[in-house]
Parts: sequence; structure tokens; C-alpha cells
Amino acid sequence: MSEYLKEDKAYHLPAEWEMQEGVWFAWTTRQDLWEGYLEAVQNRFVELYQLCSDFQKVNILCPEHEESKLSQLLNFQESKNEIIVHAYETDDVWIRDYGPIFLKDRNNGSLISSDWVFNAWGGKFDLFKKDNGVPAWLSGQLNSESISHPQILEGGAIETNGEGILCTTKNVLKNPNRTLGNESTNWDECLRKCLGVDNILWFENGLYNDDTDGHIDNVLRFAPNHKVIYASEANPESPNFIPLKQIESQLNTYAKGVLKGYEYHALPYWPYMGIKFRLIAVIQIIQKLIFNDKSNNKSYYDLIKNHPNNIKKILLKACKKNFTLTAEQVSYLAEDYSPFINFRMTLFNDFIGKFLKKNFKVFDKFLAVRRHALSLENFSLYPKGKNMGY
Repeated sequence: MSEYLKEDKAYHLPAEWEMQEGVWFAWTTRQDLWEGYLEAVQNRFVELYQLCSDFQKVNILCPEHEESKLSQLLNFQESKNEIIVHAYETDDVWIRDYGPIFLKDRNNGSLISSDWVFNAWGGKFDLFKKDNGVPAWLSGQLNSESISHPQILEGGAIETNGEGILCTTKNVLKNPNRTLGNESTNWDECLRKCLGVDNILWFENGLYNDDTDGHIDNVLRFAPNHKVIYASEANPESPNFIPLKQIESQLNTYAKGVLKGYEYHALPYWPYMGIKFRLIAVIQIIQKLIFNDKSNNKSYYDLIKNHPNNIKKILLKACKKNFTLTAEQVSYLAEDYSPFINFRMTLFNDFIGKFLKKNFKVFDKFLAVRRHALSLENFSLYPKGKNMGY
């Protein structure tokens, strides 16, 4: 077991928007994780796989006994790129967190699988051994070099600009539920040597009461051309007011140093902030339809928050103004969108348990990605043909 990569090699930790050959997913079959919603969630998964196959190859980890069902749900003939189903059963779907952190060798461009320990976000769930075995299995399938590390590290716990800067939170990496009694890890040294980065930017916390204990990818993301997007909360009574103000304050400090010259864009916090970053395309759709204004974020936010049942009527009205969304596509958007906005607000306002919040974050993400596909087709919000990096 190697704690650090060989020092005579130079490694590159890519940013998420860099070109990639394929994307990896995990198929879910567990009723206990999706009580009453498994079939609907599986259908969303399939739509997500098909969407991503428009841009790149898709790989899916699937239990052997489910391969036939999944293959029937997938329409391979309509896929622009290859969709490959691999016989591997996982415990959960969060492959971003338990999968390998891929690196590239700067000298020859070869792929390296960085394999870290996964313990279900500090032991919050009993089943995770299969998930923890994914990096080693996957590197074998890719025939790539694999280097394992004894520390616990999840993919969502780090964020990089692809140029040597890495952001993370103390409440995750230095949490006692991640150290397993070994608190001697020098994380700055470890991340520099293991991931090939130069600067580690530490933030205190992520979101309040987050299942992950505060993953950085829920509150701060790098964007191309030296931009930073971060979550902001204006309501002093919100439990996220203080932690998000701390993040903003720390960003202001970093802006005078290693992040000098970056552009900073604050997104107003709302329930399920992790989803907000993935709903930007939906925001742009409705803004373009209703306001014809890409800058009025608050108007859009208030529209969705206060009038979720009016989405379909508003979209249909917009279509009469010669927008390119068809009535069928409007119905497709609105029929899912209106009830789910209400349902999500109900979940949040009633503060129901972490279990449902965790699972519905995933479900909501899939709904958002499907709408994202419509935005790509109709409004060219992103350059067509660009690798989206999902």
C-alpha cells in the first residue's frame, strides 16, 4: 500500500470541464433506499444515461441479475456514443464519492486510478464494502495504474480548477468519523503529493446538517476561465447563514492571494443547494421564456418558489410568443416540475429526516438533467458537441 505517489513523476488532477473519454454510473436496485420510488428513479437513471451518451461513452456498474432489465430499458440504437453495462453490484449510487479519483501522468498522458478508503460518509450507512471496492475493480477493467491510500477521501470532498488549486472543508477531511483514530495525517502534504496539486484552500464547513458533513461541491465550484461560483445566504435566521458567510469571508481572503484575478459569482441559497448548481440550465430556460433576461436571478427564484403550480401555464403562454419549445416538451417539463417543486418544499419545511433528503437529492438531480437536455436542444445554452463532463 502506497501512501504517496512517486515523487519522480508529475501528476495532473483534471478539472471537471476538461475533455474525458467516458463517464461512470452505478445502477440501483435497492428498494430500501427508494421506498415507493424505485421504478421512477430507475427510469430517471436511464434518461440520464441516454442524455450523457450524446456527448461521450457511458459506463454503468450493474448487478449481473439486473443486466437484462437495464439493457431492455436502454435504447442502444439511439445512442450517439457507446453505453457499456458492466457486471458489478454496488451498495449505493454515489460513485462520484466512492469511485476512483482519476489523475493523468503529465509526461505521457497515461491514466492513473487514485484509490482512497470509503466508509459511507463517516459510517452513516451500514452497507459500503462493495462501494469501497469499486476503484480497484474499475482500474483493473481499464488496465490503468492504481495507487491506493489508507486515508478516507470522497470525490465530492474536493474541488479543483485543474491548475493546481484544490478546495476542501475541514469538517469533512478532519472529521473524527473520517480519521478512524488516525489523526496524524498531514492533509496538505498528502493532497499535494497524492493528487499533484500545489495549493490547498481550506474552508471550515459546508452546508448545515448535510449528510456528507459538508462536502465542498455543494457550496463552491470552479468554472472555466478563472471563475468561482459559491452559495450565499441572505437570511440571518437560516442555519446556513453563518457557514456560508464564513465561506464568503474566506474567499475574500483567498482573492487577495492565490485566487487573485478570479471572478466570483454568488448563487442565493435555497433548499438542496447541491441541486442548485445542476439547475442552472432550467433557470436559464425559464428566464429566457418569461423575462428574456439572463441577469434577473431573483425574479426567477421567486417565480419558482412562490408559484410552482403556474409553471405549465407560464410556459405554454411563452410558447405562443414563438419560442422554440413545443407544447409536448412544455408538458414534459411542467408535469414533472410543478408537483416536485411542491414536494421538495414540503420535505424541506417539515425537516423530514436525512434519509429522504439524501435520496431525493439524487432524484431531483435526474429530473434537472432531463430538463437540461431540452435546454441543450432548444436554446443552445452550451456549445453543442462539447463534453459536458457529467
